[in-house]
Amino acid sequence: RNVISGCGRIGIYLNGAGANNIIANNYVGTNASGTAAVPNGTNEYQNHHGVQIQNSNTTTVNRNVLSGNIGAGIKLQDQNNAVTITGNMIGTS
Repeated sequence: RNVISGCGRIGIYLNGAGANNIIANNYVGTNASGTAAVPNGTNEYQNHHGVQIQNSNTTTVNRNVLSGNIGAGIKLQDQNNAVTITGNMIGTS
């Protein structure tokens, strides 16, 4: 598992990624045990999300804990094809 927290901007950002992207089993915006918030983003910019996917194809977001981030847990933007989002814990620990 990866812990992706405390970044000044977006935790995970895919833009123009090819096919067969997998974002799985990560803690995004929490501490290593998933019990406390360690936000990605700052209060100055509200659009820093846990995961942002933009112009990407065939992406799976599965079994992640996405919590404590300044913006949305997961944001899909622009032209994405075949994005599957399943089994995530969003806004909780």
